[in-house]
Amino acid sequence: MTMAFAVKDKALFDKLAVGSKVHVEFKKEADGYVVTSVK
Repeated sequence: MTMAFAVKDKALFDKLAVGSKVHVEFKKEADGYVVTSVK
């Protein structure tokens, strides 16, 4: 499944490699959902 979200800080994705498994946290804001954490 693929979904698009806004990202609070694009640096959250700097250390990820293609194919990495991640845990993503996001929160609902007035104009949609925003990624707040990537582990």
